[in-house]
Amino acid sequence: MDTASRHFYLVLMKYEISQRTGVSFQDFFVQVASIRWGTDFEARRPQGKEGDGKCDGYRVSNKCVFQAYGTRKMEPGPLCKKIKIDFEGALAEFGPKMAMWILVHNDTEGLPKKAHDLIFDLRALYPSITIEIMGPVHILDLADGISEEKRSLLCPNLPSDRDLRRVQFKEIDAIIAAINTTDIDPNTAPPRIPSSEKLSFNNFSPCVAEALKQGELVARTVGKYFEDTSRADLGNSVCERFKLIYQEKKKDETDPDTIYFSLAESVGGLGSGKARSSAVIGILAYLFHTCEIFEDTPKGDSE
Repeated sequence: MDTASRHFYLVLMKYEISQRTGVSFQDFFVQVASIRWGTDFEARRPQGKEGDGKCDGYRVSNKCVFQAYGTRKMEPGPLCKKIKIDFEGALAEFGPKMAMWILVHNDTEGLPKKAHDLIFDLRALYPSITIEIMGPVHILDLADGISEEKRSLLCPNLPSDRDLRRVQFKEIDAIIAAINTTDIDPNTAPPRIPSSEKLSFNNFSPCVAEALKQGELVARTVGKYFEDTSRADLGNSVCERFKLIYQEKKKDETDPDTIYFSLAESVGGLGSGKARSSAVIGILAYLFHTCEIFEDTPKGDSE
């Protein structure tokens, strides 16, 4: 893997964790765990009325039962009910073969207090069983521990430095064409040029920050694309569209990484082929530096 591929691998892993819900999230976790732990991890699928025995995966070496729960927002009531049913169901199914139980989730804000209190209660009731919580950071660590040789099993279309440098207008065209700008007035005031400290000022995770830096390789091509006299108004409209998306997410107090992924989703996402993913990465980097999306330093705001 070259520099770009290593960074984008972690970005794509974080992207998948944030976007998947329900069975899709469960399948993603099982895939990551299977590649990372090999035969030490055994996936379990539902079998008709018997279900899956309240187990999405089992790690043989430490007798650990995993239960995945992926949702956009954790609701205390349904979550507590699920934890109790799944834990007690797994205990009845595995008995002494369960020395550890782990709830796997994808909520960046963590578990609500009511659910965390329930976990404390279960630990007190069953002191012989290790009960843990595996959130997005831990899943990302799990994926990061996969060898470079096996990472392609999870991300067969990782863009490289070479892919970024080879982006052409046709790839940008395909993405821009999918952006709805029909209700945007292109004759707005030009955006203020951000300060050079804008990237460091935002609280991005290291992998997303590096993706924005690497995306500058494509941003030059994107800039030339919009400098074309026939595309100038389109460039302004796209900037305005991204500003609206950013403002909506910011109003909801969404974290910077999730906003970055939401913007990526608005132009087709990051999970497509190398050429398209490279173009998306470049467009995001270009708009980051030319549009009023994400926060700038106070000095930049005053200019």
